[in-house]
Amino acid sequence: MKRPLDANSAPQWPRDVVLFIDRCLGRFDVPDALRQAGALVEVHHDHFSQDAKDQDWLPVVGANGWLVLTNDKKFRHNYVELVAMFKGDVKAFVLGGKDASGQKMGAIFVKALKQIFSLASRLDAPFIANVTSAGNVSLAYHGSELFAALQAGPRNETRRGPA
Repeated sequence: MKRPLDANSAPQWPRDVVLFIDRCLGRFDVPDALRQAGALVEVHHDHFSQDAKDQDWLPVVGANGWLVLTNDKKFRHNYVELVAMFKGDVKAFVLGGKDASGQKMGAIFVKALKQIFSLASRLDAPFIANVTSAGNVSLAYHGSELFAALQAGPRNETRRGPA
């Protein structure tokens, strides 16, 4: 017979998987929510300067095997960052939707933890996955798809006005 979980006990997440919190998610609310849920967490601020370029820290995080959590919407489209992710074997989870408070983003990532750990355990790096505001996780780019995005070269980021 299964014993119900004590209301104060956190689920048992993998003890060898670390979630790396990008600086855009803050130093407190998101990391604290994930720690309270039982996850192992490292915060950008504890390892890199605030002005460190993504292409500089991504390979380090990837080499450590840490999962990147971010809400940087440009992550999926910035050529230099995509190259760093690909070369660094990074597994990244990008929170979509409108800007939310740190507490709300923390709650979303906590809700998504089971799917985050499941996807990360099934797929080899590199990949980028989307996390919706409802806490659902879906794959955006994986391996060869990420490579194809890189082969397409840098995107022209100029915006077009109304026709």
